[in-house]
Amino acid sequence: MKEDLRDLTENLLTYGTKEDLSVLKQVLTGLNDKIDKKHTSYTSALLNMNKDVKSASCVVKIPVSSTLHNSLGIVHGGMSATLLDTAMGSLANHLAPEGMGAVTSQLNVHFLKPITGEEMTATASILHQGRKTMVVEASIKNPSGEIAAHGTGSFYLIKKK
Repeated sequence: MKEDLRDLTENLLTYGTKEDLSVLKQVLTGLNDKIDKKHTSYTSALLNMNKDVKSASCVVKIPVSSTLHNSLGIVHGGMSATLLDTAMGSLANHLAPEGMGAVTSQLNVHFLKPITGEEMTATASILHQGRKTMVVEASIKNPSGEIAAHGTGSFYLIKKK
């Protein structure tokens, strides 16, 4: 495994473009941050997520780089959906009773405008908190303050193992 990784890395260092090397640096930095316990999941580490969870809201930010772009050179819708789901899920888990965790049971996303700028920020708030489910909403705004993506999510509460 280590030899394969050395070969792959050497090939990238020799033949990779500046953009390839930038992506490699982002991936390696994320993995090292995960090892250093700066992030609790690989998704959070690889996307360099910054979360701020409060009692009634959650803000999650990630830097925008070519890693997030689709073939048109704009942020891929799946990356926007991931950010919205993460913000909503983080808030739902923060509000879940002790010993319980919240898992996404439904996700609905409206892509309204291309996401531009150097950073994507999703802000989530709770719409409904029941004994077994929660409904949360979140939005991503572009630098001019317009909503670029909006999502709602239903979360089911399960016992943590």
